[in-house]
Amino acid sequence: MQCIIDHWRPTLFLLLSLTAPVSAEPTGEVLILQNVMLPAGREDSEPKKVTLRIKDGSLDLVTEDSLEPDKETRVFDAKGGYVVGGLTLNQPATFLIINGDPTEHPYLLLDTRRYASFAASRGRVVRNHLSRQYGTEMAARRRAEQGWLSYTPPPVAMPGTGERSRWNQFDTRHVSGVLIGAMGMDRTNWLDQNDASRAQVGNLNSFDGGEVRALRFGGVGRIKFDRPWIWTLFLASNAFDKGIDVEDIDDFRVYDARLDIPLADQVTLSVGKQKEPISMERLMSLQYLPLQERPAFLDALLPARKVGVALSSNLFNQRVTVAGGAFNSWLDKDNSGGLDDNPSSFTGRATWMPFESENRTTTLHLGGSLRYSNARGGVSAAETPEFIEAPVFVETPQLDADGMGQFQGELSFRSGPWFFHSEYLGTELQGTQYGDLDFTGYQLTGAWTLTGELRPYQQGTGTFGRLPVSKGVDLGGWGTLELATRFSHLDLSDGGVDGGEMDIWSLGFNWWLTRDMTLGVNYRYVELDRFGENGESHGLNTRLMLQID
Repeated sequence: MQCIIDHWRPTLFLLLSLTAPVSAEPTGEVLILQNVMLPAGREDSEPKKVTLRIKDGSLDLVTEDSLEPDKETRVFDAKGGYVVGGLTLNQPATFLIINGDPTEHPYLLLDTRRYASFAASRGRVVRNHLSRQYGTEMAARRRAEQGWLSYTPPPVAMPGTGERSRWNQFDTRHVSGVLIGAMGMDRTNWLDQNDASRAQVGNLNSFDGGEVRALRFGGVGRIKFDRPWIWTLFLASNAFDKGIDVEDIDDFRVYDARLDIPLADQVTLSVGKQKEPISMERLMSLQYLPLQERPAFLDALLPARKVGVALSSNLFNQRVTVAGGAFNSWLDKDNSGGLDDNPSSFTGRATWMPFESENRTTTLHLGGSLRYSNARGGVSAAETPEFIEAPVFVETPQLDADGMGQFQGELSFRSGPWFFHSEYLGTELQGTQYGDLDFTGYQLTGAWTLTGELRPYQQGTGTFGRLPVSKGVDLGGWGTLELATRFSHLDLSDGGVDGGEMDIWSLGFNWWLTRDMTLGVNYRYVELDRFGENGESHGLNTRLMLQID
C-alpha cells in the first residue's frame, strides 16, 4: 500500500492549505512530537515509532529514542498518529500526522479536516490538535510507558499499551511482554608483554583470537493486575556478566528471574534472582558502559546476581533513590545445600542528584552502598585484566572468614556530551586464617560523545542509560560516536596474602551504527605487581554487539 502514500504526496500542499486555521504557530521555537508512526516503507516490514523535533520551523531530528526537553521546549503526544509527507532533515517542516494508518485506510486522506491532528507547511505549523505534555505529566507518561519499577535499570523500554505490535512483542489478556536478545563477538590481540609479565601469567599470545563474548535472550513484560507487576526473565552465558561467584564462563544459566511488585506509590518489592543494589556500573547493563568491560575490582569483589528480596523507593521528586535487600545463592545452579550452607548478604544503596541544570543537560550524581556477607563457605577472588581472553592476573587463596563488610561510593557528572564517573570499593574480611584483611579498588572514567548525544540520567534507578542514536546509518546518518578512557586499580594483597596489585589504563572508541548495533575497540595497558615482579602488558579488543529489542 506504500504506493498510496506516494500517490498522495504531490497533493500534500493542497491538503495542508485545506487544514490551515486562521493563524499559524510561530516558528521561533522548538517542538517535540512524541509517539509518531512512520508507515512501513519498501525496506521496512513494520511501521516505526519515532520522535520528531522541529526547531525554528525546520525538521531538526528524527529518532527512535526518547528526548529530554528543556524548559522552553513544547512537547506534544501524537498518540500513534501516522506521518504523511517527506521528512527531510534541516529543511522546512512539511508533513501531516493522520489519526490512523493511511496505507490500510486510504479514506483518511480524503477528509484531513477530520483525521489530521497536525500539519506543517513550509516550516509553519498550520494545525495542531495534539495533546500537550507538561512536566510531571510527561514523567508520569514515561513511567507508565516503560512500566519499570525495580531499582535495576530496565534492559529495554517496556512496550506501551495500545501501540502497534512488533514481531517480538506479545499481548494476552493476563500477560504482555517483549522478547529480547543480544550477542557480542570479540577479537582479542595481545600486542606485547615484558619478561616479568611472562613469569607471572605466561605467554599472552596464546590467548589471541575471537569468540562469542555474549549471548543473552529473554524478555520483560507486565502481569495485568489492577496495579501491574513486572516480570523479567533472561538466560545467558556466564561470559556475559561474570562476578566473584562465577567460575564456569562457558555454561548457560538463568541470569534474571524476577518479579517487581508495587506495594505503594514509589515503593516496590523485587523478588527472585537479581543484582544486589550496589554500584552503578554493576547495576547498568554491560553493553551500555563507555568501556567494554567493567573495572576489574567490581567483578573481583562483588557478586553478579543472587536470589533474594529487595525494597526500593524514590524520594523528593525522584532526586533520591533508596534500595535494600537480603540475598542468598542457595537456588543457583550447582550450589548444594540450603540457606545455611550458602553465603547470605544484606545490601543497601542510596543515590542523590544534588544538581540538575534547567535544560537538564548538566547533572551531578552521588551514591553510596553498604554490603555485609556472612562469608559462609569461604571467600576467594580472581580476576583477568578486563579482557575476557586472558589468564587470571590477580587471585587470592580460599579464605575462611567470620564475615565480610563492604563500602562503595560513586560520583558522576554529565555536562552535554561529556560524562565523568568514578567509583571506590573497600572490602574487609574479618577473622581469616591470615587475620583481618582489606582489599580495595577504584576507577576513574571519562567519555566524550563526538556526535553530541547526551547519556540520559535515569532518575528512577539512579543510573545512567545507553547513548541515544539521533540518526543511524540506516537513516543516512553517522550513528553515535564516543571516545572513552579509564584508569582502574585493584589491590588483593594484604597481610600474608599476595593476591596482586593491578593498574589498568584503557582507551576506547564506540560506534553505535544503529540503536541495535555497536562496534567498539578498546586498548588496555596493564601493570601487575605480584610475586616480586612488575609485569607490563598491553593489547586490543574489538567487539561487535548486536541487540534485538
